[in-house]
Amino acid sequence: MRSDREIQILRLAGAADGRGTRLGPCTAILEVSPDAFPGVELLAIGNDDIVRSHPAVSGPSSVEIDASGCVAIPGLVNAHTHLDLTHIGAQAYRPEHTFIDWVDMIRERRETTPDAIRASVRAGIDKSIRGGVVAVGDVAGVFGLEPLRELVSSPMAGKVGIELFGIGKRQKSILERMADLAAAASELTRNSSRVDWTWQPHAPYSVGTSIYRRCARECSDRGVPMMTHLAETPQEAEFVAHGTGAQVELLRRLDAWDETCIESVGRGETPVEYLSPILAESHSIVAHVNYASDEDIGRLIDAGASVAYCPRASQYFRQEQAFGPHRYRELLEAGVSVALGTDSIVNLPEEDSDRLSTLDDARLLVRRDGLPPEVALSIATWRGADALGLDPDCYSLAPSRLPRRLAGLGLVDVFGLAPDQPADARVMASERPSQLVRPTHMPAKNSAS
Repeated sequence: MRSDREIQILRLAGAADGRGTRLGPCTAILEVSPDAFPGVELLAIGNDDIVRSHPAVSGPSSVEIDASGCVAIPGLVNAHTHLDLTHIGAQAYRPEHTFIDWVDMIRERRETTPDAIRASVRAGIDKSIRGGVVAVGDVAGVFGLEPLRELVSSPMAGKVGIELFGIGKRQKSILERMADLAAAASELTRNSSRVDWTWQPHAPYSVGTSIYRRCARECSDRGVPMMTHLAETPQEAEFVAHGTGAQVELLRRLDAWDETCIESVGRGETPVEYLSPILAESHSIVAHVNYASDEDIGRLIDAGASVAYCPRASQYFRQEQAFGPHRYRELLEAGVSVALGTDSIVNLPEEDSDRLSTLDDARLLVRRDGLPPEVALSIATWRGADALGLDPDCYSLAPSRLPRRLAGLGLVDVFGLAPDQPADARVMASERPSQLVRPTHMPAKNSAS
């Protein structure tokens, strides 16, 4: 063992991982490195008497930690987020505003200079770490590569989607820029083992099929998932099905309109139906999917697409009033991979805006829908990792498969909750965030340090 690493012996109230591990009071042996935060090596976990026979326990660098009021879980994954909007903060929902009004607010308030964008992303990384998140599917907005640059220099893992807008007469200029963007993004990630980039064509109402097809082809060639927003709003559904509505007016106002904007829409298709032939060309992560017919669910299965569901964003925009309850459970039961995302801080409750955590979204689903805690934990951790092309084994605590390098280990305070509840149920019943394990002999380390 390297001299700058320490062995932590954690006494725990339990452990759970969303992959079948559900332990009561137990002990975990970790090897923690200050230069690899938030990664830890899980050497052993289980019965205290058995675990303490591990040879690492008697080493000179071992530290005893009383975490007997906490349940251990893997580091969390946020499969869809917009870290560059963190500076805007939580914004109260205004029922008199349309989705287009909200888009206008984002366009007006988002940062446009490199230093300001990086500061906002840095704040988002700090809030993610504060919420126990170790990997993200981040969307790099329309002003360049600064979010990617910032995430590469952070301790986090994940994919950064370079967002593209280009429909109608704007497609040509975007297609001409993509090679330079790809070269610059590849250079930024050349030496990173944790972060990679991908394409994020924004949505069917803002990106033409020529761009979508190229993105899908290039992502497939590179073996990374393409990201996009899909089936998010009623306005999108109207645009795709009929080529009319508020999205047309927005394109006109942005001087992006010409008749070719609607040459491939207006055939009565749903957004999933419209995009599914392109999704089938590359494993994709489609964010939101607030509307999916039975046929759409089959199309997502056939395309091998993963859905990044953002429960608090859907609730914020009252999407259930337009589409009915989200069908994430039916998607899971049908075999579609579903992961959780927070979307941006803008749509989070003010009381939760000190952190960006998919654990809060998972708890909403348990509380609101009666989702089994193990399923909720799975879509907040390893399923998100799998969707992003990360190793889901790094989000497992299974004692039978140790030692294992973890992407991170979180501790959830469950003090005061019934000790006879399963560990994952106590995690979901708690109102406290997940705190990531850190070396005890080091100050808290984050992307701003």
